[in-house]
Amino acid sequence: MGILKADNLVKIYGQGENEVKALNNVSLEIEEGEFVSIVGSSGSGKSTLLNMLGGLDRLTSGDIYINNKKLGDMKDEELTIFRRRNIGFIFQNYNLVPILNVYENIVLPIELDGMKIDEEYIDSIINILGLSQKLTNMPNNLSGGQQQRVGIARAMAVNPKLILLDEPTSSLDPELVLGILDILRNLANEHKRTMIIVTHEMRFAKEIADRIIFMDDGRIIEQGTPEEIFTNPQNDRTKRFLERFQEF
Repeated sequence: MGILKADNLVKIYGQGENEVKALNNVSLEIEEGEFVSIVGSSGSGKSTLLNMLGGLDRLTSGDIYINNKKLGDMKDEELTIFRRRNIGFIFQNYNLVPILNVYENIVLPIELDGMKIDEEYIDSIINILGLSQKLTNMPNNLSGGQQQRVGIARAMAVNPKLILLDEPTSSLDPELVLGILDILRNLANEHKRTMIIVTHEMRFAKEIADRIIFMDDGRIIEQGTPEEIFTNPQNDRTKRFLERFQEF
């Protein structure tokens, strides 16, 4: 069953000579429980697409449905509540609240929504992420990898059906990247969440994703299973992009 559907998404920034079409008639469907990686060169529209799918920005035209709810029909306050209850966001720069400790950061979305904290569920997430000994630490006393783990825990805290990740490992040291990616894989498998990740980590896209979407110039150029994309790409732009990662 589809959890997300996007029809003919267009996003234009600027006007006249300064107009940039960041998304150019993008359509896609995501199935419940699917793990999708969006790849492409810088400026191809990947992060713009993720922001639109998550309701973080408004489209120029087109429609997005999540759990059959049309985001474009929602007023700002309604959309904020819907996002908080249904979508988990994991950002590349962590976005932790500096005056809150680790535990307070993790449960913040639940408290903002006035919901009761499911301690058993939160404890399971904390244990998977290896944060049990850091709950009273402030963000500035954590390493980059630890801060990203807190961001992941916060995104999972409200038990959302859909998790959106924007380059979650881009600001981490290389030796930390595989650890974070393994954690994401474990969370996806154990909690059966739908995940859409914008990433430049081709090894992750190849080994973890159910489907890879390749974007260029604001369009979806090609999509398919990792095997299809990496071993037999059909589009010349996909082939040229993947030539940079021949070791994969």
